[in-house]
Order: sequence, then C-alpha cells, then structure tokens
Amino acid sequence: MKLNSSEDWDDFIYLLIYPALLGSMIYEIVASGDITNLLNSTETQIKIAITIIYCLDFLHLYADMKKVIKKELRPKGYVTCDAITSLLLFISFLGVKNNDIQCSLILLSIIPFVTATYKYKVKPDRYFFLIFGALTCSFTAFILIEYWNDLIECKNMLCVLSFCMLAVYLFYVFGFYERVSKKIYVDVFSR
Repeated sequence: MKLNSSEDWDDFIYLLIYPALLGSMIYEIVASGDITNLLNSTETQIKIAITIIYCLDFLHLYADMKKVIKKELRPKGYVTCDAITSLLLFISFLGVKNNDIQCSLILLSIIPFVTATYKYKVKPDRYFFLIFGALTCSFTAFILIEYWNDLIECKNMLCVLSFCMLAVYLFYVFGFYERVSKKIYVDVFSR
C-alpha cells in the first residue's frame, strides 16, 4: 500500500471505517437496552438521531457521490473530510454515551463546515453548508452561554440540535442535492 494511493484510502474509509463505527453505534443502542428506553431517555433519542445522520451520510457518500464523482476529479482532501465527518459523528455519539454533552454539541456544530470545505467547487452546496454551519454554531454558542449561566439544560438542547440537523440533512440529501446540486456534480466531476 502506498500512502498516497487514493483507492486504498477509499476502501479503508468507506468499506472499513464507516461500517465499523456505524456497527458500534447500533450495537451500543441495541445491546445496552437503550432502544426500549426510547421515549423516556433524552440520551437515547440523541444517540439515535446521530446514528441516523451517520447512516444518511454514509448512504449519500456511497450511493450518490461515489457514482457521480470520478476518483481522479475529486478535490484534494475529499476522503479526509469524509473520515473527519465520520469521526466527529462517532465522537459526538460517544460524548452522549459518556455524558459529555458540551463536547457533543461543539463537534456536531463543526460538521457542516467540514462538509463545506470539499464542496467548494459546487457553489449552491458551499453556500448551503456554510449557512447551515453558521446557524448550527450560533445555536450551539447560545446553548453553551445559557448553560454556563445555569439557565437551560444542555442535554435537551442537544436533542433539539441533533434532530434539527437530521431534518436539514434529510432535506439536503433527498431534496436540495437531487434538485439543485446533482446536475452540477455531474457537470464538474464526471467529465
């Protein structure tokens, strides 16, 4: 294996890392009995939202993007950004598991900016994720300030943020990408 072999890194990230971390997340929810506590546990709701975001991200990368973007035309850092996104989601999940809610909040709010870094060639996506990131970071800053002033419960706000992020990402994958961005990706990355 060569360190600069994009094909080897692709396989490592998309065929090993993504599925392994996803399996760990699902196992944590199912094996710990969290799934039976769904309606009574904010932590479980957050973990499920993060896991669904993770699944959606993996499906979008593997089903949509892999078909559209030729490997040789990928922006530099494409696979690295995917690996970072995967790790940020997984560490956010672990933060919830270990009751480090502030860490999870901060890491989740960074994800849209990581995504925007490798979508710079597709203007609508770049703006979509920059606006999404700005809103997410603003909401996170508000939550943390209010939490540090003992005015709100951080865990409940993380639940709101995670489900809002899920809704926005669902909108992006099944709406915005399909109607606005896909044609641009085909034009830019499939020549």
